[in-house]
This record gives sequence, C-alpha cells and structure tokens, in this order.
Amino acid sequence: MADQDRGPWTTVERERLYRNPWGALERHAVIRPDGSSGEHLFVDLPPAVGVLAVDARDVLLVRQPRYGIGRDVLEIVKGGRREGEPPENAARRELREEAGLEAKRLLPLGERLALPSITNERATLYAATGLKEIEAEPEDTEEIEVVRMPLDEALNEALEGGIEDADTVVALTRYAFAIGVLRIE
Repeated sequence: MADQDRGPWTTVERERLYRNPWGALERHAVIRPDGSSGEHLFVDLPPAVGVLAVDARDVLLVRQPRYGIGRDVLEIVKGGRREGEPPENAARRELREEAGLEAKRLLPLGERLALPSITNERATLYAATGLKEIEAEPEDTEEIEVVRMPLDEALNEALEGGIEDADTVVALTRYAFAIGVLRIE
C-alpha cells in the first residue's frame, strides 16, 4: 500500500532493517517526484533538544566522545526526548543529567532539522540562564566534561570551524542575534 507522507515522494514499501532505543533504519521503495522508481535510506529518530547554557558572558559546553566521527566533540547539551515529553522538560532533564545544571529560564532558540534528506529528526533549541550547579546524572555510557568559555570565544570558534557541531553553531549564532551581539546591517 502506497502512502503520501514524504511530500512529492510516494512510499510504496517500507522495510525496517534495524531498531534500537535511539531510532530505526529503514529501506523505502519509492516513486520519486519525476515518476521513476527507486530506493531511499530513511533514519527514523525521535525528536531531540539542545541547550546552550549561559552564565553571564560565558557559555558552558560539553565535550564528549562521539562514535560517528571517532573523537571528542565540543557541543551544547543535547539528547532525545522521551515519548510524550514536552521539549522544555527534556531540555531541563538533559541539562541536569549532562552538565549538572538547573536553569531558572529557558529562552527558545527555535528548531532545526538534521539531515532532512534522510531523517525526520527535529531538535528544539534553547538558551538556559539563571544557572545553578547540582550533581550531574550522566548515563552509564556517557563520559562528559563541562567546558566554560567566553561567549565571544565560542562564537569565534563556531564561525571559524573550531566548533563543528551544527546544533552548537546554530544555538550560538541564534543566541548571539537574540541578545544583539551579532547583527545584520
């Protein structure tokens, strides 16, 4: 049975190749917008959140090993939302678990898409302010170091390629625009 849930693409058949608690990998037989038949790789991921922790003129990022690229990455706090969990609750939970922080305020920084050509993952981004240190609660598989740096330094790193994580670059630049550090003239 065909369905029309991928814009101008028609999904004719779906085959789930793999599933774990973090997502699923599927093979889709499709009819492309030009009418030709083909296959498409699809990665089904739950919604996520990302949190830029801000303390005065400093930001607190996390450095942790990332399997996909085989090295540590400096990034904002982020993680998947649990089923039915509102984005703000997930952001507060991830901030607590990964960075050992509670926030008085969460400033919405909008959403972002990861790789919309192959995945449905969407992340809601926030800036967290009014921070209070608490004990971190990382998952057993997480090795996380909290890194404090001036916002200006983090922005320069993001714009010059030293910070490569896309969620972090987006959150830093959107926050900088929100507080007037960056402007479009």
